[in-house]
Amino acid sequence: MLAYIIAIPAIEIVIPAILILTVINSSLTGIGNGDGFMFELDSVTDTIIILIVGGWTFFTAINLKLFSLLHNPCSTKVYTI
Repeated sequence: MLAYIIAIPAIEIVIPAILILTVINSSLTGIGNGDGFMFELDSVTDTIIILIVGGWTFFTAINLKLFSLLHNPCSTKVYTI
């Protein structure tokens, strides 16, 4: 939920924000340049490892997908409307 609040200016940063918050909460080391920094992973396997360590399950992923389909648009779209 925090990732969606942080991403109000631009909805494209929801997934990177979720990954950053997961890395911070699970205290993973060696990923990114430090706490709260954007990073790029080399493979999908790295993303899966981060999500599994963060406690994600299949149902968590499905809920994120459903929430993404039903969430409010970004602030730019709201302003345009």
